[in-house]
Amino acid sequence: MPWFTMHADDPEALLLADLAGTLRRDPDFWQPFSTHLDELLTVHEIFSRGPDGFFQPLSEELAPAEYLQKNAAIWHQMEDAGYRQLSVEVLKRAGHKAWINRVGDIAVEPPPGTLSLD
Repeated sequence: MPWFTMHADDPEALLLADLAGTLRRDPDFWQPFSTHLDELLTVHEIFSRGPDGFFQPLSEELAPAEYLQKNAAIWHQMEDAGYRQLSVEVLKRAGHKAWINRVGDIAVEPPPGTLSLD
């Protein structure tokens, strides 16, 4: 889950926000993804989604090393469920050239004129 700050002069962050929006707007992808992730966060006793839609911690005592271990396990389970490849398929349907690169990350060729190559 990327963390970034939006600045008008940061085209990479703006592109990332646009790509995230593409995934979130696809109900056939986003609803099952969110439901599965919420279930795993609860099973691993990290967070649960509150009635306001925001995550609530399930433990105030979770050590950083334990959190990182649980977080890695969750993302491996999401990968095993096929969400990385499904993300690529959603991005392709939206017109992006997307693929899984050699290190296993989702890669996207920036649309022409999106990023300056100077």
